[in-house]
Amino acid sequence: LPLVIAVWNRGVVARIQDDTGNRLRVAREYASRVELIGDDTPEGFSLLLTCHPEESRPFLFSQVRGKKQKIELTGAPAIRAAARILPAVNDWGGNETNVRDAVTLIEDTRSVERLFHQVANDPDKPQKFFGGDSARLKKLDPNIRLALEMATHEEDERRALEGELAILEAAWREAEEVASIADRLLIPERVEKLIRKWKREGQPDRGPAVR
Repeated sequence: LPLVIAVWNRGVVARIQDDTGNRLRVAREYASRVELIGDDTPEGFSLLLTCHPEESRPFLFSQVRGKKQKIELTGAPAIRAAARILPAVNDWGGNETNVRDAVTLIEDTRSVERLFHQVANDPDKPQKFFGGDSARLKKLDPNIRLALEMATHEEDERRALEGELAILEAAWREAEEVASIADRLLIPERVEKLIRKWKREGQPDRGPAVR
């Protein structure tokens, strides 16, 4: 039983990136210890977490490897990390009332950044005293935890949609350029020269008509 518990606790529940782009792994035993705090950064909040640099796959499960390290993430990296970690913290999900209250909270704050800032700097949020764990995500109100998880996933979907739209825009511009080249292939070179000349001078040339 202790071996099973140890393997379970060291299982990888989230793969994240730090501010410099390094890929890190969060074990199940440390997911519940992640802390959301208010601070003096421009975003107004930080995520404190323990992670490992590597992973392996013994016993058919991904396990963390390497020396554990504590890191602090702010801004977009913190939100992306929270999106991967919160499902492990909210392992029991929520009932209809939890979901309704979470949606109301998201609608009131209107953005994932404001929501994280508000929760991190809420004066009524339990604070960390004498090395205790009251600043952990696990200790937040279940409705708030669920709202944070829903908001981060909504942000992921928004970014994915923006990426798809950017790809579509690039494809549209490429298609327009190809169509423009194809159109010019049907125009005689003399006419092309006259058009370029008119564009430079701003008015048609009064020279001989082109037949």
